[in-house]
Formats: sequence, C-alpha cells, structure tokens
Amino acid sequence: MSRLHAYIRDKAAAGRDEVTVYNVLEHEYDEEGGNSMALSNEMHRLTQGFLAAHKGRTAMVAAIRDNTVQQLSGFRAPHESMAVEQRQRLADGRTRLASDVRTMRGDLADYVDGLRDNVAKMLESFDTAHQSMAADQRQCLDAGRTRLASDVRKMRGDLADYVDGLRDNVTKMLESLDTAHQSMAVEQRRRLAEFGAAHQSMAVEQRQRLADYMYGLRDNVAKTRGDLADYVDGLRDNVTKMLESLDTAHQSMAAELGQILGSLYADRSEARKILNDFATVMRERRAKKSGIPSSKAGVAKAVKVRPAAARPPITVAEAPVPHVIEAVMPDDLTTITGIGAGRQQRLNEMGIFTFAQLAGSRPQEILKALGASGRLANVEQWIEEARKLSSAPGDSE
Repeated sequence: MSRLHAYIRDKAAAGRDEVTVYNVLEHEYDEEGGNSMALSNEMHRLTQGFLAAHKGRTAMVAAIRDNTVQQLSGFRAPHESMAVEQRQRLADGRTRLASDVRTMRGDLADYVDGLRDNVAKMLESFDTAHQSMAADQRQCLDAGRTRLASDVRKMRGDLADYVDGLRDNVTKMLESLDTAHQSMAVEQRRRLAEFGAAHQSMAVEQRQRLADYMYGLRDNVAKTRGDLADYVDGLRDNVTKMLESLDTAHQSMAAELGQILGSLYADRSEARKILNDFATVMRERRAKKSGIPSSKAGVAKAVKVRPAAARPPITVAEAPVPHVIEAVMPDDLTTITGIGAGRQQRLNEMGIFTFAQLAGSRPQEILKALGASGRLANVEQWIEEARKLSSAPGDSE
C-alpha cells in the first residue's frame, strides 16, 4: 500500500490531478482482471484525502490573499505620500540624469555591443547544455517508467494476496462468533430454566407466608376490635364523669362570680359617695378663698383620704462611657473592583473608611449592611484586594 501512495504522489507531482490518477489506475487494474471493487474503494478514499488537502491549501491561499489585500490597503496612504516625495525627487534627478545620460550614451553603446557578443556566446553554451540535459532526463524518465510498471504489477499481486487473507480472516471470525453465540444461547436458556424453577419455588413460599400472615392478622384484628370496644366504653364513662365534675365546678364558679360582682357594686357605690364628699369639701374651700359664704349649712363631712402609696426608690443609671473613635485618614475604597460611590457610602455607614478596616471585616456583616445591592457583590475579592492595598507601602493603617 505504501508503493500505491508513492505512485499517486509521483503522478500528482507530474502535473496530474487526483481524479485523473484514480481513473488511470482503475482502468489499468480492470485490464489485469483483479478485484476492482476493493481497489476502487481504496483509491476513492485516497482521492478524497488528496481533494481535502487540496481544498485546505486553497483556503489557506485565499486567506493569504485577503491578508495581502488588507496590508496593501494599509500601505496605500504612506505610499501615496512617499510617491509625491519621490516624484519631486525624480523631477530633480531627471534633470541631472538627462545630462548624465547624454554623457553615458557613448559608453553604453560600447557596453551593449560587448554585452550582445557575450549573450550570444552564453546562449550557445546554454543550448548545448540544455540538449544534453534533455537527453539525460529522457533516459531517467524511461527508466522510471519501467520501474513504475514493475512496481504496479507487484503491488497488484500484493493487494490480491492481502484481500484473500482478509477474506479468510473474516470468514474465520464469523465462524468463531457463530460458535460463541450458540454456546452463549445454550447458557442463557439453562440460566432461564434455573431462574424459572427458583422463581416458582419462591412464589410457593411467598404464598404460604402470606397465608400465615393473613391468618395472624385476622386474629389480631379481632382482638384489637375487642380491646377498642373496651377502651371506648371506659372513655365514655370517663367523659361522663368529667362533664359532671365540670358542671359542678361551673356552678360553684358562677356563685363565686356573683359574690365578686356584688362586692364590686358595693365598692363602686362607696367610691361614688367618697367622690361626692370630696367635691363638697373642695367647693367650700373655694368659697372661703373667694369670701363667698357657703350656701349649705352645717359642717362638711370629713373626707377619708387614703394614705399615698410609697413611691419606689429612684435609681440613677450610670452614664455610658462614650466610645472614642480613633481618627483615621479615609482611603478611596472605589479603587477596589466592584465598589462604587453608593457602596462606599454604605461601608462608611458601617464604620469602614480604610483598606485595613475592610480587610479585617467579615463578609457576612458586609453583605448584611449592603442589603439587596450586595447580592451580586464579590465581598471575598474586596477583602483580598483591601488586604493587599493595606499591606502596600504608603497606605494608611
């Protein structure tokens, strides 16, 4: 197969495309009477590979052409300015060149005559060398054609042997797979039979266990029903007794509540009497102060004044010690990635003004202070940058 690849590369280097080489080899192989289908598939695969490489080279050349056009468009402006400068220089040099040309024409004519003679001699020598080289190339091509024909014949024989060997290997592999499949089918049938027998025995055992469980469950249900009936009867008796005791307690509580309400009504009437007596005394005092005799005769009733309740002692709380805030030079926290003016104000409200204070803070406290605006904030990154900035020389602590 390597000789086939080398032959196709030689044909392609000689100026033939991949499709032409493929067609020529297929025609030659059909004349020999070999297996054309296998060779056609191999040649088709190789041809597709060469065509893909050709397309890749074409795409690369197109990309180079586009880059060259872009570079030329970028060079146009400086080239035009340089062209203007060159025109000016050429105009100046043309004048000098005209005088120099007139001087050099005589010398150039002599030089051209000598050069013509030298070129004629050189062409004669080139012609002789070319003829000898062409003869050598013809001999090399004839020898290469002979070697290529022998290589193709040998390669066809090798390819036929390879196809025969491959056919034999495939046949043996299919026979071994068939044998393995048959043995595996027998094993699977045996396992299925064993599984069916085990399943039937297990099903019989499960039915027996289920029957025993149902008999036991039926007995437990009957026993539970009797116990539940006894529990319900006892519960009904307890509820009846509890309702009777609650009724008795309710009646006693109603009697006590009636007594309490009677005493409250008596206290209210006594309080009204005391208020009336107090109002009478106050009117008499106002009348004495204004010099107007009281219209009522008799001595005012004494007002019973209850002693004032003792006032609780007044405790004076100690004044809190004011918290002394150390005066620090605030840093520009907006230099940290993700902190703007609004977030810097929130941090200042927390008492964070410097990089060192931010580096010593906890992320949970900062997120809680930021609120909804801190859902997308990378607080750990802030603390890391603040730690680096606070350790840098020249930063305020």
